[in-house]
Amino acid sequence: MYDQTLLLAIDTSSEQSGIALYDGGCLDEVAWSACHEQTVLLLDEIDHQLTRSKASIADLGVVAVATGPGRFNALRVGMSIAKGLVLGLDIPIVGISTMDAIAHPYRLGTMPVIAVIEAGRGRVVWQVFDAEDASASDAETKNTGIAALHERVAGFRAGVCVTGEIPPGHVAWLRHFDGVLVPPRSGRLGRAAAVAELALNRWSAGDVDDPVTLEPVYLHGARVADIKGNAR
Repeated sequence: MYDQTLLLAIDTSSEQSGIALYDGGCLDEVAWSACHEQTVLLLDEIDHQLTRSKASIADLGVVAVATGPGRFNALRVGMSIAKGLVLGLDIPIVGISTMDAIAHPYRLGTMPVIAVIEAGRGRVVWQVFDAEDASASDAETKNTGIAALHERVAGFRAGVCVTGEIPPGHVAWLRHFDGVLVPPRSGRLGRAAAVAELALNRWSAGDVDDPVTLEPVYLHGARVADIKGNAR
């Protein structure tokens, strides 16, 4: 048995799936390219991760899951497995907005952050975090054409970090703006460790979700507008 609560984080919301095991610090993290065999791969990877950490399913004390916005099938797999674990083990679940998880590694400085997820057909889902000149609408997650993102980035005068799933061909364009930081691709992809850290903060504060009512937010669904409520 573990002295500290063991948390499993699951993220199947973006182009890179991943899981992380935390007991206050990262014990193990695995990432792989999303594909059509998510259910089998995810269960196998969870089993392998627990074995590497000399733990079992019964040792889990909390499960965290990325809630999106993301792709329909992949999100359903992650959410279904997360709910199955918490209901079977009678342990808490914490849902974390994918936008929050993408922005999380870059929110320690003074520079505002824009988290981006590619939605296909020239559209992107994006959200602004920690901008001193933010308008009320910046608190909302937007699903727009890429031009609207370009316009918002151009509006920052004191610098901004743009991270996440930026469509190919637009990274170089964004970097042409003075003060715009676009991390390398390895630093922009979703990390289950970020989901775990955010979930640990919420769980420690007694803030958990109802596994029955927790729902994913899909890229092309009407619920994209509701992500502000899920992000907490």
